[in-house]
Amino acid sequence: MNDDMLTRVNPLFATLFVAAALCCSAATPAQEPLKAPVHQNDYSVTRENTLQGKVVSYSATSAKAPVGAHVELQTASGLIDVHLGNARLLTANHLALEAGDSITIVGENLPFGGGTVYAARVIKKEMCIRDRLRPVRANRL
Repeated sequence: MNDDMLTRVNPLFATLFVAAALCCSAATPAQEPLKAPVHQNDYSVTRENTLQGKVVSYSATSAKAPVGAHVELQTASGLIDVHLGNARLLTANHLALEAGDSITIVGENLPFGGGTVYAARVIKKEMCIRDRLRPVRANRL
């Protein structure tokens, strides 16, 4: 072969190369981006529900898993053990839970070990500030 043949490009080859490049570049935007897999064990606000009830007991540390603060909540449907997470977070936010307190919890049941655990995301504590339109005295709280 001479150098003249190496420098010339076959027109058919060039046309096929350009057509292939255009097809590949046109297909790229049509591809969907990869989505992260959804795991049922991950917390999701789309599966949340709300519990309302009275505190039966509160423990800043728990002997049973998952470790952290737990509250036993008496609801209309029965007694539910709720995992609250790190007790220091509750203390830092001046939230004290005692037996008889009315609370509302937003969270969800998550698979844990061989069963499930109700994991709280939001805790709302109700506080009575008036009793029959009279302020409640400090010694009655």
